[in-house]
This record gives sequence, structure tokens and C-alpha cells, in this order.
Amino acid sequence: MNRHIILKSDLEETFRNEMNTGRIVFFSAPCGFGKTTTAEALVEGKKVKKLSAETADFKIPEVDGTWDILLIDQFQYFIEDEFKDSLCSLIRENPQLRFLFLSRGAAPGWLAPFQFTGLMKIFQAQDLFFDWETVKRLMDKYKITRTPAEITTIMTETLGYPLAVQLVAMHLLQGKVYDARTSDMIRREIYIYFEDAIYKRFDISKRMLLIQLAPFDGFDTNLAKMVSGDNCVGEILGEIQKNTTMLLYDSIEEFRFWPFFRDFLLWELEKEFTETQKQAIYNRGGLYYELNNDYGRAMECYASSGDYHKISELLIKNAEKDPGSGYYWEMEKYYNR
Repeated sequence: MNRHIILKSDLEETFRNEMNTGRIVFFSAPCGFGKTTTAEALVEGKKVKKLSAETADFKIPEVDGTWDILLIDQFQYFIEDEFKDSLCSLIRENPQLRFLFLSRGAAPGWLAPFQFTGLMKIFQAQDLFFDWETVKRLMDKYKITRTPAEITTIMTETLGYPLAVQLVAMHLLQGKVYDARTSDMIRREIYIYFEDAIYKRFDISKRMLLIQLAPFDGFDTNLAKMVSGDNCVGEILGEIQKNTTMLLYDSIEEFRFWPFFRDFLLWELEKEFTETQKQAIYNRGGLYYELNNDYGRAMECYASSGDYHKISELLIKNAEKDPGSGYYWEMEKYYNR
């Protein structure tokens, strides 16, 4: 069965413009966004030198007239100390050439001068998400007939995540009905892919940190330290951010997980941790919020850990804060219990 490739119209147009006016295009997005497939489709028919920074024999190529575009995949594995200067020189000294870098991580700081001068365009995950029209065009390519309402349902369930949309198409081609059971099967397939493509590439300490932080919608380094008991989490989070864009910034000190990846980590949490271990995570999170006087979030954590004695304690503390100022409404469900 041939896999059809669909490009978002605005992405294709922007890419063409950038290749005409700039020098470098950098794709920065988590796995499953079709960076390689998209890039190869965009440069089809051009003289392209394709390399992967992950291979042991990777090196910066010579300018020999056989290529006009240098495509480096798996750029997160690029060894900066060894190749950075030669790549920058290659870019600066050859204005006729174009460069296409594909990475699961963020663009490194040493490429920032090219971005600031307008020579580098960065495409991120939001640029690669399928929109409603792209999902419809993909289904049409596969000759899968779906009503506008059904396309909307697929968009809502998959969030336009390219891998998820492709898997939906594969299941529909097999004659399956797109229902809750099929959706669960697709989710499991994505989780297994994440396990091999991302999760197992981290060492045990990083895996444990990711799982311990998964229960929290957002977190900073102080919460990460308390939950993990590791004072070096800032360094570890920096390494994770370098190698994958699954970890997103809400501010300079606030993080959250990309939603699909957080769901995957919660799945891993259920598989790998005992009830006692999970309760300990929630209790440590509850203590962090309690110490920061965020009683609402603290009680959510204590409720998840089953520590109702702590909830009662906090309800009393909350009521004593200032009975005349209405500190009750956000705790109403706990008072009602």
C-alpha cells in the first residue's frame, strides 16, 4: 500500500519563499511530525546532499558541484565541538547554497545569528500540524470518503498530529470504523513508537524524571527537585530540551509536556510504578504546592494520593486565611466531601 504525502499549502509556499530569500530552513518538531518526509517532498527534483548527524561517519561535505542543498537529518545529534565551525564557514562562504536541517530538538544557539539576520527560518510543530483542509485532502488521496463532521471528529481526536492522522487513514483503509476502540488502538501504536524512538534512548535517570513529572500540568525546576529528590534537574531538563521538543516552555522557568507525550508518560507511569510509588509522587507534589500556599493544587495532589487527612488539614488552614474574603469557592468540592 502506497503512503500518500500531503503538504500543507501555506507551509509549501513559505518554504519556497524562504529558499529564495534566505539560506537555511530549520525544522524543529517532535518525532511523528513527518519532518523527513515533508523536507524530502519539498526538495524533490533538486540537487540535494542528504546526510544524518546520527551516523558514525558523518562529516561536513565538500562543495563539489554535485549538490545545491545540504539536508542534515537528526540534527539533534550534531557534534558541535567537532563540526560547528566548519558548517558555519560553509554557510557563510557559499551564498549560492541552501541548507535544510531537521531536528527533534530546538535550534542551537550558535545558529541564532543566521536567524537574527533573516538568513534562517525555523518551522516548529505548530507549522507541521495538519489543518482541517489537509486532513480532508489526505483522506481524498486514499479515496476515503468522510463527511465534514467526521473530518472534524478526526481533527479533534488527533489534534492534527500527522502520525495520528496517517494511522487513522491506515485503519480506515482496513475497513475499520473510527470509534473509541480504533482510537485506543491508534494511541497504543503511537505510544509504542514513542517508546522506541524517544523514551528508550534516554538513560534510566532521565526516564524516571520524565515519568515523575508527568502527573503535573506544568512545573518549574523547584517542583522537579522536590518530586525527584535530585538537585541537578535543571541540567537534566536542559539535556532533554536539547534532544527533543517534547518539553515545552511556558516561560523562562516554567515547563510543560507536549500533550501527546504527556499522555504517553502517564501510560508509562501506570506500567512501571507501583501504587505506593505513585502516591509518593503526588504527596511530594502536594507538599510543594502547600509550602507555596497553593492549596487548590496541593489538594488535587493529595486527593490523587488518597491522603484525605492532609486535605482536611488544608481545608482548615484555608478557612482560617480570611473567612470574610471568600476563599472557599475553589475548594468547594473538597468541602462538600
